[in-house]
Amino acid sequence: MTNVRASGPRQFMRLRDSFRTAFPWNHHDLTRDGFRQWARKKRQPPINVDAHHWKPLREGEAVPREMVEAFSEYAALMLLVPAGECRLSVIAETCDPPEKKKTASGGRPRVAYASGWKYLYSFWADSFAIDESARCNDESDLLVAARYVFECVGWHDKRLSGNSAIAYAEGVMKRTLEEYAQALLLFWQTNEHAVLFATQKRGGTVERIGVSVCVAVTEDFYRRFRAGEAMESQIEPGDLVPQSQFVLIQAYAENVAIDLKQNKVARSLAQSRNALYQLASLFLPVQYDAWQPHMVTFAGSTENGKRQHAYGFSPTGAKLAETGKIIVEFAPPTPDKQGVGYVKALAEYLPMKSLIQIFQAYIESQRPLLE
Repeated sequence: MTNVRASGPRQFMRLRDSFRTAFPWNHHDLTRDGFRQWARKKRQPPINVDAHHWKPLREGEAVPREMVEAFSEYAALMLLVPAGECRLSVIAETCDPPEKKKTASGGRPRVAYASGWKYLYSFWADSFAIDESARCNDESDLLVAARYVFECVGWHDKRLSGNSAIAYAEGVMKRTLEEYAQALLLFWQTNEHAVLFATQKRGGTVERIGVSVCVAVTEDFYRRFRAGEAMESQIEPGDLVPQSQFVLIQAYAENVAIDLKQNKVARSLAQSRNALYQLASLFLPVQYDAWQPHMVTFAGSTENGKRQHAYGFSPTGAKLAETGKIIVEFAPPTPDKQGVGYVKALAEYLPMKSLIQIFQAYIESQRPLLE
């Protein structure tokens, strides 16, 4: 895995007006989604292009330098023009970072009583958004995510840190740190939100406080994993889909480099917000009866087992063949549950589905702003 992130402050560029005004933006082979897919799945080294940067790019505003570099390659490839015509120095110029944008609600809160539904929605919608640093931008971020998971395993199991924690986790997880990072690359290339950092604002900065790894899988893989017949360490490309009603929760990990005794409540809420955003991105639209969310995972530790039980996960009766960990599931209540058992299961399931639907509505509401 190649580390592509340069050290030092992030650099920004803007397209030159002469290039931007003459460029054939409506060319049928050159689209925002096509560019983003190509950058993450086919470019070497791959990078993640934030959808929110496409409109600023087209309008000549400041965007990350690596995005402009990738765009110059993509434009030359799609338009079949000599690379020199799309050379970085020809099409763009360095510039200052963009000014911090206002929140969707316009920044300063207003009295809600007379502000109307539109303002009220936009005000609360601000809390659904994730920070830009929550996303993995490239392979170096995926390696950071892998380290979070391995160091978390070592810390919570044996109170180990650094390389000692990683060495221990490699034994537990039956793979090396680099092998796990390669697996994360496959997940990330299938859906950019499969590997997502949890972030929290502290003072004037945003810090990464953890990472979650969840993947949308085929029903066949889900059923086999649920029964203990498939191993999460051997997921193949054919087992993955961009969105599904079946999601495998592969890992939730804290950044053990921070003080875990401080701000525990705030950190847990920040992590839950990012987890909901991630699940909303991976599940097919849950408002349709045909697409009911199913989640499967495993009890990686006693603490994880307690947390899963609190959220209604129940054992499937199977264990992971490679580690012996108990497999647990959170799915729609089945007809075999009767009376109080069914009501209790439904009372757990419906709030989850409602939260996912709210986050999906927010994500969908942002799409027109990206054009």
